[in-house]
Amino acid sequence: MLKSLVLALSVLSFMFLTAAPALAADGLRLEARLSGSGTAMKGQARYEERAVSRNRLQQRFKVQVERAAPNTTYPILVNGTKVGSITTNTFGRAEREMRVNGDDPSKAVRSFPRLKPGAVVTVGTISGTLR
Repeated sequence: MLKSLVLALSVLSFMFLTAAPALAADGLRLEARLSGSGTAMKGQARYEERAVSRNRLQQRFKVQVERAAPNTTYPILVNGTKVGSITTNTFGRAEREMRVNGDDPSKAVRSFPRLKPGAVVTVGTISGTLR
């Protein structure tokens, strides 16, 4: 009986750990590679969140693109909802970071949706799924 219980708990623990997203020491970290068919444009997105106090959540969302059209502004969508925009430089590269309750006022936004594994990030014609 005890062996069966230990085995069942081991299996459940393994299932939970393998199904969980990548966890930071005290929060959630998700990443996505962004790509699309018929375009050289590519990029990546990263979302992180952690509780900094009982009633305060710190969020960070960062998008980077390259091989995009130079000097072009693209919308950033999460699950089809616009959360911001990104403008490329003369080399077709860009980076945009948004933070809620962060320490850098230049990247501060008032609010940002809480994201979960499986959320789809789209920038222009490229997209990827956060895992």
